[in-house]
Amino acid sequence: MPRLSFTTILVDNMDIALEFYVKVLGFEIIKQDHHYPEFVLLQQDTHPIALHQVKDLTPTESRVILGIEVDDLEYWLSELSKQNVKMVHKTPQKFFGGLFAGIYDPTGNMLELIQWDKEAWEKYNVK
Repeated sequence: MPRLSFTTILVDNMDIALEFYVKVLGFEIIKQDHHYPEFVLLQQDTHPIALHQVKDLTPTESRVILGIEVDDLEYWLSELSKQNVKMVHKTPQKFFGGLFAGIYDPTGNMLELIQWDKEAWEKYNVK
């Protein structure tokens, strides 16, 4: 069964975002890698958030993406396809922490399904 994993916040300036989330709001950096400077995972209490730097964000773009963890991403993509769910990615996409695929809910909000590769994720923990 899918479960809430983390929330991604798209930012156009990582330095300014980190200053705000860490120094002002008190989040702690739990994952950061110089190989992937556009992605930083923060945590405060139990729910992590990811800051993802994206170039050329427009003011009307959604800047928050809900990450939902699944054990078998290919299975879920197949099931969602049968239900005509609109997809950003029809196949799993690799990233340094495992696999992901973007989908849309019926009202146009983007969700990210994530299948973590625990070994790969730990490899990039340079905190």
